[in-house]
Amino acid sequence: FTQAFTILTNNLKAELNNPPYQRLSDLLQNILYESYVSTENLLQILPTLTLNDLEEYRRFFIANSFATAFVYGNFAKDKLMKLNETVSTLQNVATRPSHLTPYLRLKIGSWALRTRGTAVSGDNNALVTYLQWGTAMTPTHAGLLILGEVLYSETFVYLRNQLQLGYIATGEVIGESSDIVGIVFYIQGTRADPSEIDQHIEELLTRLLNRFENMTHAEFNVLKHSVVIELRNRVTLNTAAEMGYMGVLTMHAEDEAPSWDIYDTLAEWVEEFDQKRLVKLIKKRLISEATRSRLSLQTFGESKVDNFYNQRNALPGQKIFYERDINQMLQNISLKATPQ
Repeated sequence: FTQAFTILTNNLKAELNNPPYQRLSDLLQNILYESYVSTENLLQILPTLTLNDLEEYRRFFIANSFATAFVYGNFAKDKLMKLNETVSTLQNVATRPSHLTPYLRLKIGSWALRTRGTAVSGDNNALVTYLQWGTAMTPTHAGLLILGEVLYSETFVYLRNQLQLGYIATGEVIGESSDIVGIVFYIQGTRADPSEIDQHIEELLTRLLNRFENMTHAEFNVLKHSVVIELRNRVTLNTAAEMGYMGVLTMHAEDEAPSWDIYDTLAEWVEEFDQKRLVKLIKKRLISEATRSRLSLQTFGESKVDNFYNQRNALPGQKIFYERDINQMLQNISLKATPQ
C-alpha cells in the first residue's frame, strides 16, 4: 500500500508540471468522463486514505464491474466456445458488456472555462477546444472519420504555419472508445491570447467546410478509400490485443476466421457516405451556433493575464466560466438522459 501510495502521489505531483495544453487536455478528459476531480484535490484526498479504507472500495468495485477477456491466437473454435460458456456462468459477469465508455453529452451551446497559468507555464498560453459530433459507431460517426482525414493537416497549415499562433497546433478526432465522438484542437504558444485563438478556430472550421464544399467527387472518394483501408486493416497480429476490447469478435463457421463487426460496419458506412451529407453535418455540428455543442478550455499566460476577465473577447453566445466555477459549468453543460 505504501509503495502504491508513493508512486501515485509522485505521478500526480508530476502532472502539476505538465505543459498547460496537456493539463487542459487532461481536464477535458475528466470533464467528458463525468468524473472531474482536480489533481490538486486528489493530492489532498490521498493522505486521508488508509489500507482499511480500500476494503469498501474493493467490494464496490467487484459488485459493479465486469471483466472483458480477449483471446487471440491458434485456438480451436470448440475450445473457445467452451471457454465462453464457462466464463458466462460466473457470478456478476456480464456476457455482453458495452465496449464503449460513457462520455458526457453536452447541451447545445458554447462555453469557455478560463484558467490562469502557473509558475511552470510562465508566458505560455494554451487552448483546448472540443466540438461534439454525435453518437459513436453510427453512420454519422463514419462521416467524422472522413473529416478526420484532413483535420490535422488543415489545423497545422492554417493555425501554425499561416497564423503562427503557437508552436503546438493540432486537431484530431476523439472518443472512438467512448459512446460519443467529436473533434478537439490543441494550441499552445506565447504570442496569442487564448480567446483570440478561439476565434481563429472558427475561421478554421469555415475553411474545413469550404474544402468539402469545393472538393471534387474524385478527391472525396480518395479520402473515403483511405478511411476504409485503415478500418479494414485494424485487426493485425500487432494490434489485435490492443484493440480487442473495442470490437465484438465473432467466429464464422465456414472459415473460423475472426471478423470485427464494428470496423467492418464502419467501413461499409464510410463507403456509402455522401459528400453533400457530410457538408450538412459540418454545418450542423461544427458551424451553426443553434445546433452545435462547443467547449473551450483556456489558460492565460503571464503576458496575457490582463485579458483574463475580458468577456468582450468571447465568441458570440459563448458563456464564460472561471476555474472556481467549474462545478457550476458542469451543471450548465451536461445533458443527462438518465440520472447518474
